[in-house]
Amino acid sequence: MFEFSRIESNSSIRVFENRRIESNGSIRMFEIFEEFDNPS
Repeated sequence: MFEFSRIESNSSIRVFENRRIESNGSIRMFEIFEEFDNPS
């Protein structure tokens, strides 16, 4: 299980789990995490 303190949205966490299964890499998760934190 992962603990996302900065993420309060359920949908965001869902996307994270989805990406994690596809990429299978924590670095990707961190990149996506930054995208959520800093939306362009």
